Amino acid sequence: MPQLSKNVEDQATSNKRAVFWDSAGRSSQPDNFVDPKKFLSLLVLNPNSTSLSYVTLMLHSVVIIQQLTIVLCMFLLSFDVAVAVAFLNEQKPVVSAGLISVLSAFFWYQSLFWNRTRQLGFSRKKLLYEATQGIICLLVLMVFTPILRTLTATYSTDTVYALVFFCATIHLYSFDYKYANIVSTRLDCSLSLNSAFLMGLLLASRMEDSFQAFIYLLLCVGLVLLIPHFLHTLRADSLIVSTLLNILALVIIDIRLFRFASSLFY
Repeated sequence: MPQLSKNVEDQATSNKRAVFWDSAGRSSQPDNFVDPKKFLSLLVLNPNSTSLSYVTLMLHSVVIIQQLTIVLCMFLLSFDVAVAVAFLNEQKPVVSAGLISVLSAFFWYQSLFWNRTRQLGFSRKKLLYEATQGIICLLVLMVFTPILRTLTATYSTDTVYALVFFCATIHLYSFDYKYANIVSTRLDCSLSLNSAFLMGLLLASRMEDSFQAFIYLLLCVGLVLLIPHFLHTLRADSLIVSTLLNILALVIIDIRLFRFASSLFY
């Protein structure tokens, strides 16, 4: 019997604690009272977090290598294009015309591949539209190349390369890596693309003639604007193939960069 009365008393005490308002509408607890059992009971830490393994994290970080490879390729092409065009000038003009035709076909094909990733069809009307757009871009680039090549004529070479490094840093920092990792379906990084184009213009301004600058800027358009869409589609199809391709490209660029540095210091 004493045990039963004790249980009834404990239940009555707990019911009294649970009542915060009496019959007259007055609170039985102070205004700043917080129930310790319910305090932060609904708090959820990192509700949208996704756990990743070490291998998966490394595969996702490959996109940084991808953009670094594109930047290094743009830098090295500014020297290789000058050497290649100088060699072509010694040959017949047909070779130079053939080079422009090949680059134009590559530019047009990449545009079509990009539009395929945007789920556009391949009807004859759309193919004609893409061909027209490619020809217009080529003509505009060809007309304005002599003007673009002289934009930094009053700048010293050291200043130009300092600006190139600054633009490359902004491009790598502000690039849309979510798109590269197929997290999003739209490339949204206007600051990064503008920085990359400015980097290409600065490097093209150090070339000897307009033909070299035109070939280089045409390649820059493919590297900066079209190649990321191609790699995005490739990564969506096969992550392993895309990763191996990026690593292979980085190794080739590193070998070329080592040879370039050796030619400068030795």
